[in-house]
Amino acid sequence: MPKKVILDVDTGSDDAVAIMAAMRSPQIELMAVTVTHGNQPLCYTLDNTLRVVSYMGGGVPVYAGSSEPMVKKLLPGRSQNGGQQDVQKMIKDGKEFSLHQKTLDLPEATCRAEEMPAAAYLVQALRHSTEKVTLIPVGPCTNIAMALRMDPSIVEHIEEIVCMGGGDNLGNRTAAAEFNFYADPEAAKIVLGCGAKVRILTLNATGSARFDWADAQKFLDLGTPAGEFAGQLIRHRLEFEEMKGNADTNGTAVHDALTVCAVIDPSVISCQEQIPCDIDIGGSISDGQLLCDHRATAKKDAPTSVAYTVDKERALAVLLAAMAER
Repeated sequence: MPKKVILDVDTGSDDAVAIMAAMRSPQIELMAVTVTHGNQPLCYTLDNTLRVVSYMGGGVPVYAGSSEPMVKKLLPGRSQNGGQQDVQKMIKDGKEFSLHQKTLDLPEATCRAEEMPAAAYLVQALRHSTEKVTLIPVGPCTNIAMALRMDPSIVEHIEEIVCMGGGDNLGNRTAAAEFNFYADPEAAKIVLGCGAKVRILTLNATGSARFDWADAQKFLDLGTPAGEFAGQLIRHRLEFEEMKGNADTNGTAVHDALTVCAVIDPSVISCQEQIPCDIDIGGSISDGQLLCDHRATAKKDAPTSVAYTVDKERALAVLLAAMAER
């Protein structure tokens, strides 16, 4: 039986692949896509999400969520940019070239966002679902944290939360913190501590399964709309890595798509550890850092598990199978 899923995104390139995989996989019943700030401001992440859903034929409701983190932007000086992604840009042929485009190279959306705010929708959908629902936040956790604050009882209706975020002694936005958790540390702390089962796809895990040019071609060779666009997005990311001088990285990490893979087929995670986790919200140099408690005295029955490695070939097979669906 397909898993009931709500996908929470901040659509840039890897989110787009995640949306297409979730929409096409027979193992997922995608109830809705909720959208937050993150890779770009909400106006762009929402437009990009609607474009992807329209491109895939529609039929999945989209809900606009928070345009700002819960607390962080209220504290001057706490972050350089209030939690907005510091989008790296390169110049190619006289034009700006960034990892996460403001507007994806897709036709304008033919669908619109629903009127209800994302957090309100999450509360309503979870309250009324006859089955437990899996939540997949692949951007800042603001929408889900706000829903949990509005009605903590919804945790009883959550099967699990599978999120892309954090790193165990590994960061990308800062030396300590991964972008999603850094963008809204309080939200990440609320989600990790809500009492639901939480699986965390860390940078350690997503970085262990990089896709290369040959993998991008495999998506293009599928001959489906999803395969074609996924291949183009992976190529775009590879080109950006090379422009940054990272040609020796053996590919590009498609973080958010791998997180959806872990829901479609949990065996794609080849190494994970069930350990207590927390988020640094102190506002100092380690603000937003994922804290993993490896001490021998730490609780062994923690609801949080941290993924460290992904089976790249299995994940690739899962994504290709989803993208092959028309």
